[in-house]
Amino acid sequence: MKESLRGCWKDEQLFALRQAVELWETYHQKIADCDRELEKLLKQLAGPEDRPDGPDGGGLKLGLAKAPGKNAPVIERFQRLMARVCGGRDVTQIPGLSAYLVLQLISEVGTDMKRWPTEKHFVSWLGLAGGRKQSGKRKKAIKAHRNRAGRMFCSAARALAQSVDKALGGFYRRLRGRIGGLAANVALARKLALLFYRLLRFGAEYVEKGLKSYEAKVLETETRLLRKLAKQQGFTLTPCAT
Repeated sequence: MKESLRGCWKDEQLFALRQAVELWETYHQKIADCDRELEKLLKQLAGPEDRPDGPDGGGLKLGLAKAPGKNAPVIERFQRLMARVCGGRDVTQIPGLSAYLVLQLISEVGTDMKRWPTEKHFVSWLGLAGGRKQSGKRKKAIKAHRNRAGRMFCSAARALAQSVDKALGGFYRRLRGRIGGLAANVALARKLALLFYRLLRFGAEYVEKGLKSYEAKVLETETRLLRKLAKQQGFTLTPCAT
């Protein structure tokens, strides 16, 4: 790399290069200043830790740490800090939601889910619920407006759809074969939004059981439906030897 910089450079070229390097350093310094200010604000929102000297750093139960995105702020113990802001609930245990994405989401919706009476109100507000207009026997589909938080859930769903070991990834691929990729993406985003709402409001922990567990559950459901249909037609299902 050093050898590639050797050459005959004009004074104006060196001046432009020096300006670019100084601007790069200045921008990074400004970004670091923003990160420090953001960390200070989040600590004010989180309040003091209950047990700062505890073996688990405050008694919080955290999921596995996820790799931060390239634009994520550099904040010490970011995941733990976000869990404190969310009332001791680690939202990053939901697949596809990193600490930085959780920060963006709560900046849009806050941490008090009681403003939406039910989870259906919440996904409807996000624009992730199916839109329908009915007058008598006439039904008409209407396009739902998706706000910024709803688009964030859709982005998380697109990233999660590529996973090969997550149950939610299997859910997306199963729907994609039936209703197409776009509709399956919205359905997965809606499921993520429901998990987000339930965890923040009720504290229900989400446990990722994995793709194999999800596929086994789908197979069990399909087998039960087949047996029900066979019984209605007077048939008996016999498993094939494998």
